[in-house]
Amino acid sequence: MIVFESYTFVWKRLIASLTLVFTMYLVLGCASPINTKDQKQNIKDSTSGLILTAEIIPEKSTVIFPSERFSVQGNEGSILMTAELIEYSKCMQSNGISWVAQDLTKSYEPESQMFYEFGPWTEDMANRFGSVQPMSQDTLFANGFITSKPDGYDSRHKENPNTLIPTTSSFIRISNGCNKKVESMKTSYTYLLKTKPKVFDNLSISNFSTIFAKNSKFIAIKTDLKNCYQREGLSFEDSDSSLGFHIKGASSSVINVTQIQLALQDVKCKTQTHTIERIADLWANYEAPYIEKNSADLQAYRAFIDKALSQAKGVIAENSDVLWK
Repeated sequence: MIVFESYTFVWKRLIASLTLVFTMYLVLGCASPINTKDQKQNIKDSTSGLILTAEIIPEKSTVIFPSERFSVQGNEGSILMTAELIEYSKCMQSNGISWVAQDLTKSYEPESQMFYEFGPWTEDMANRFGSVQPMSQDTLFANGFITSKPDGYDSRHKENPNTLIPTTSSFIRISNGCNKKVESMKTSYTYLLKTKPKVFDNLSISNFSTIFAKNSKFIAIKTDLKNCYQREGLSFEDSDSSLGFHIKGASSSVINVTQIQLALQDVKCKTQTHTIERIADLWANYEAPYIEKNSADLQAYRAFIDKALSQAKGVIAENSDVLWK
């Protein structure tokens, strides 16, 4: 959590933090030397027992890279953050402030886990979002991508009672103290983020196009995809996207019949050319030596996450009275 100056910022920043966690990898970093081993890694290395390949799950439009198996995945972030909010609320209440926590596990959005670094690549994504970044129906509506209010939207977005608590100097002092106390807990989500192994700095997929800019295999992937676009009658232009180009007419801010059709053609070409599978192999091979070299730290960190998750689930189960109903 963050030290908050007022109740308005408290709530807005909590939601902003959750969104940030679910839409970005925990492994931000910069470019490093490429692994020159072109062959695909075996699923289990005979000496380390590590899984060094990417897992592609088309039905969920997700790709799990080797490094992600050692970090917070899926709904785990919402579980850890909910427990942290509960601890914060308990601290506030013990100081006479009727602060409640939101159960973020109920508002977890699986769409936020969809792999979208290289645009739409499954028919489900294309049909639901066109070329717009995947997000829940509630978020689509809130951001004006759709005009029909989802069922139950108002009940899910009713005013939080914490906004009624007056902001005083005493409130700020207590809030700062509670934040500091919670963040120092070794099983808190904030602590986990602060203590992740340094190796993650090298493993951000957002650096893919920079790292592989002159790689012959990546160039071949782009060439095959462009050739397919041409066969489909699609035009494309250079851009600063991960692939280095995008389909002309495709929009990241509109969802309509035209955009869905363009996205479906995009998906068709990516499927025919095995774009995502080939990219996933390249990145998994890039990650492999980092993981092998730092396996002890990564496995210890994952064990630390598992311990924190176990405690977080207990905190949630035992403190339903602190949760905002």
